[in-house]
Amino acid sequence: MISGKSPTQAAVMGIVVGLVISPWRASTRINWVDLIGVMQETLTNTLPIVAAVASAGIVIGGF
Repeated sequence: MISGKSPTQAAVMGIVVGLVISPWRASTRINWVDLIGVMQETLTNTLPIVAAVASAGIVIGGF
């Protein structure tokens, strides 16, 4: 973000760097099954927040 990137671009770049660096050590390697599990858990954990923010947007915006 210091270099003028948006927060979304910074997050995506951080994820990509993490995925590129993780295979360097055997203890930090992630396989496809673990990656899909992490993505599924992330979706499950963020879904209530997304629903709350969407509901607030509907109430404030009036459709």
